[in-house]
Amino acid sequence: MKEYPEYFVEVPEAFAMVEDGVYRCSGVLTQNQIKYLDTLNLKTVVILSVEGPSRLFAQYVRRRGIQKLHLGMTRWQSNLGWKPVSEELIKEALQSVLDKTNHPLLIVCSSGVRETGTLVGCLRKLQHWNFNSIVYEVRVPAKHCDAHVVNCLSDINESAMCILVPKLRRRERKVHARAVY
Repeated sequence: MKEYPEYFVEVPEAFAMVEDGVYRCSGVLTQNQIKYLDTLNLKTVVILSVEGPSRLFAQYVRRRGIQKLHLGMTRWQSNLGWKPVSEELIKEALQSVLDKTNHPLLIVCSSGVRETGTLVGCLRKLQHWNFNSIVYEVRVPAKHCDAHVVNCLSDINESAMCILVPKLRRRERKVHARAVY
C-alpha cells in the first residue's frame, strides 16, 4: 500500500456531486478517501447495497455522529430478476434524498454504480431530464454504464415514481426541480 503525506486526501471512486448537499460514491473507501469525506460535513449516509459498509467507513460514520440509513439491508429482495434494485428501495431512498433535513447526504453502494446509478437516474427522471443526459450522468462517475441500470431507467416512468414517493409535497418537488439539459 502506498504511503501518502498526512495532508493528502483522495477523491473516492465513482464520486460526484448530485445536487447541492447530495453526493454519491462507492462504499469501499480508503483512509485517504475518508479524509476527503470530512470536507463535506456529512449529516446522513444512505447505503443502498445489501452489504454493510467497510469497518473503516462504519467507524468513521459512528465517530462523526453521521446518521446511517442502511436501506439496502431492509429493502433487499431476492426475486428481482434482471433489475438492479427494488421499487421499494428506490422509493425509500428518494424520500431520504429529497428530505433536506438529511443534507449534506452521501449515497453509497458497494460499487457506486448499480444501485446508486439507478437512484440518481430516477431522481433525474423526476426532474424531467432528457434520457440521454440521465445516462451520461450515470456513466461518468462509473466510467461505464451498466446495461441493467439503463434498462431499469427506461422501464420506470415519471408518473410511477411520483406514486412511489407519495409524501413528496408539490412545493418540495419544485424546490428540487432542475432545468432539462
